[in-house]
Amino acid sequence: TVCVSIQVGCAYGCKFCASGLAGFKRNLVAAEVVSQLMHICRIDDSWAAVEALDYSVETKIQADMMSRLVRLVRRTTRWLLRNRRGNLNFESEVELFAKPMVQFKKMLPKKLPSESTQLYKQKLKSLEEKGVESELAHEICSADFLYPATSLIEVSQNTGEKLSVVADIYYSLGELLKLNWLGTMINQLPVSNYWQALAKETYLDDLSWQQRALTCNVVNTKSLSGSGKSKVARWNEKHADTIARATNMLILLQAENNPDYYMFSVALRELLNLSHSTAYGN
Repeated sequence: TVCVSIQVGCAYGCKFCASGLAGFKRNLVAAEVVSQLMHICRIDDSWAAVEALDYSVETKIQADMMSRLVRLVRRTTRWLLRNRRGNLNFESEVELFAKPMVQFKKMLPKKLPSESTQLYKQKLKSLEEKGVESELAHEICSADFLYPATSLIEVSQNTGEKLSVVADIYYSLGELLKLNWLGTMINQLPVSNYWQALAKETYLDDLSWQQRALTCNVVNTKSLSGSGKSKVARWNEKHADTIARATNMLILLQAENNPDYYMFSVALRELLNLSHSTAYGN
């Protein structure tokens, strides 16, 4: 599990625990908790580098870069709260994710699908043209594509499959099932009230969850062999009828000129059915 501390020391006094023996000292302030999440995402150095750009680049450029880093921390926070219900320990989570996160970042942008790679290059070029040093520009642009990292790291550690293979499977499924397009469309949904904003974020989380579950299904199908991409191709052949049902639903959604919120709810439900029907190495 990932462990994020919210206090210094512990009031329970367990004899086997160093924190308990030290006793409760104080609650951490919000900034101290967030700093641990930033360390999990490996963006603390990037944040400091953006701050150091004062008077070197326009303020709005700094603000945009910081908002992209904050977005990653926010998504990671939601992932932890959703996947560590009642069992969240920030210190152990930092230990679990920090090093694999560095490994995953080194795979970017090479592991990304072609469309995402082009988007990454466009964003990188834009920052460089605005006076941002190349290495920092790469860190900021990579943050835009780090959202699935925690899920992929967990799948890799739970199954013993290499992180690079898990990433290949994840992105290949995204292309096969049009999940990249679906995520883009959800991001473009108009927001006019609190509930729509909440629904939009929930849809993105659900989409990420279903893509993670499908990735795990492919990894756990022992009859599949070869590279990540070839495993997905064989998985597609094995479950052709079931997959066709899900992809046909997305084709219908693509034909809509102004898709509404409820349509995405139906599409995500179809993905849930697909993940259930292909689970357990079936």
